[in-house]
Amino acid sequence: MINSDKVPPDFVRLTSLFDAQPGLTQALLHYCLALVLVETGKTRLINTTPGDLGPICTFETASGERIRLTKPPLSDEQEGEVKQLLRRIITEGL
Repeated sequence: MINSDKVPPDFVRLTSLFDAQPGLTQALLHYCLALVLVETGKTRLINTTPGDLGPICTFETASGERIRLTKPPLSDEQEGEVKQLLRRIITEGL
């Protein structure tokens, strides 16, 4: 889960919506949002380490906050679809 105090202010509402989702859906949305934030330059991936449930990715925001997320089990196609949806939500708003 991404704590709202660790994300850029314009994404707090979106992460709050994600937090209301069931476990795996929540993890998938948070992970894909982090990837979209990397694409937009709002955060960066600083490392990936092995974990019991999958790779653990550490992201760092522009303010230096670090966010650790386990990569959920999803295909490249699924990841792309979720990222595309998130880009649209970010562009068009909730």
